[in-house]
Parts: sequence; structure tokens; C-alpha cells
Amino acid sequence: LLSDPTSKLAEQFNITSVNKDSNQVVFILSPKNQSEMFQRIELFFNEDKLNQMQLFDSLGQKTIIKFNHVKTNTSPSIEQFVFNVPKGVDVVQGQ
Repeated sequence: LLSDPTSKLAEQFNITSVNKDSNQVVFILSPKNQSEMFQRIELFFNEDKLNQMQLFDSLGQKTIIKFNHVKTNTSPSIEQFVFNVPKGVDVVQGQ
């Protein structure tokens, strides 16, 4: 969702925006296909940085994800994506 270009999002969602105040804008994404997992997604931007997502699912549940210390246009190192299996943990791999 966050890595797709805006044009791809517009293909999948109806997008509206609401200005909460001079610094905060909320984008409301409603799926065009009603069989999607979510009824709507709300993206909260404060001073042009994403600081919160709210996901509303088809069961009426709401999930809130908050972002702190957001950095944009950075190149993460490959070491951030290495998974080391903790001792005593079994890993099940699907075929």
C-alpha cells in the first residue's frame, strides 16, 4: 500500500482528503472492489509526513498504526532485512 505509486492506488481505491487543520491532512481510501479486506483506510499526514494509519475491516474492527521518527527518501541497508532465527525456534517453510 505505501510503496505503490499513487496512480496504482487510484485504480484500487476511491480517494478523498480532509484537512483537519493547517498541518494535518487525512486521506480516506475506500476500495472500489467490495471484496477487499478493508472497508476503508485512513492515512494521516502531519506536515507532509505519514504519522498514522487507521484500518477499518469488514468485521467492524479498527487497527491503528502510528509512525514515529519518519525518514523519507532514504536507502536502507540490506542488513536491516536479514532474519536470524533465534535459538530454539522452528521455521516452517511452505512449498
